[in-house]
Amino acid sequence: ARAERAALEKAVNVEKVPGGEPQAVQRAVGRLLDRTYRRRLEQDGALKGVLQLRVSADAAGAATQVEVIGDSVRDGFVLACAYWNLRDATYPKGRAGRYTFKFDLRPGR
Repeated sequence: ARAERAALEKAVNVEKVPGGEPQAVQRAVGRLLDRTYRRRLEQDGALKGVLQLRVSADAAGAATQVEVIGDSVRDGFVLACAYWNLRDATYPKGRAGRYTFKFDLRPGR
């Protein structure tokens, strides 16, 4: 099962995201998401849309919940990339809160 998990994490580009301010998380996850999207675009050239997720984080900077607010892309790999990278990211310490992330995915970008 360990090898299968590693293969899946590689397929959806789950990596260590540098933590900190939400803008830095947005940029880092956006880069990983773009890589996953480009790979999926090779299989489905019509793939496009917007992903919007909301993360609740505790005072320690850990995500406690990730909600999918909107998903017009409708691709499991793309959604998994955004979800798991946002889930594993570190958020501002000492500031529990909710952060909304929006990713616009289009072939011509």
